[in-house]
Amino acid sequence: MATIKCKGLTGVVFDLTVTMGSTTMNGLTALAQAVEGAPITTAMYGEISLASDPSINQTNDGAKTLTAAGLSEGDLVICTPLKTGNKEERADQKMYIAQAKREGLAAADTNA
Repeated sequence: MATIKCKGLTGVVFDLTVTMGSTTMNGLTALAQAVEGAPITTAMYGEISLASDPSINQTNDGAKTLTAAGLSEGDLVICTPLKTGNKEERADQKMYIAQAKREGLAAADTNA
């Protein structure tokens, strides 16, 4: 088990406990959503990329394990929201992200 940092859709940085050799880049979405909690859904995540090298991301490396993609323990990944849908859907998504930020993370992150 290893720990990586994640800057979620709410802008809060939190720890994710992962298995570097078996957790995939695509698997980070569900892990991040579990920490951020409702009303944020996994469908709201557009991309998760490595902060130090944005070319390492879900689009390019989604099926790869974190180790194969080039991540190491302690790295920071950044979540960006999905930017599709009509104006009303995007406004709702922003509202849900703001609500989650106000209410605090589901995992009771004391640094939030």
